Amino acid sequence: MWAAAGNSARHCRSYYGQAPAAPGRGSRTMPSRVFCEKDPMRHTLLTCTLTAAALAALALPAAAQQSTLGRNLAATCANCHGTNGAARGEMKPLAGVSAAKIVAAMNDFRSGNMPATIMHQIAKGYTEAQVEQIAAYFAAQKPAAK
Repeated sequence: MWAAAGNSARHCRSYYGQAPAAPGRGSRTMPSRVFCEKDPMRHTLLTCTLTAAALAALALPAAAQQSTLGRNLAATCANCHGTNGAARGEMKPLAGVSAAKIVAAMNDFRSGNMPATIMHQIAKGYTEAQVEQIAAYFAAQKPAAK
């Protein structure tokens, strides 16, 4: 390969910054990896691979955050509605209630159609997407045994 390449060795360098020696010449050995500025395809492929790996690494934490976002938003409901929506006493339990019912109730609280003491203000503090995530979280919880 190096004999056919002629003088292209001066355009190539190893990761250590020195030109690789042709086999059989001198005491230096051929490095295992050589970057050649005349081979843009190798450089492009390496760049694309590293970019894809970096994006995949960033996507994993984002997916994990998305899956726990409903739980994190629903944690504020625990003060009144109990842990995981399993309320005690006179408070309405949210665990096991369908997501559609929870979304409808939150919309009624926002509009003032459903009487409440504090839920009007709380409901207005969430976006539609957040309300849907909270509702999906509580719908997936098992209701408390009575």
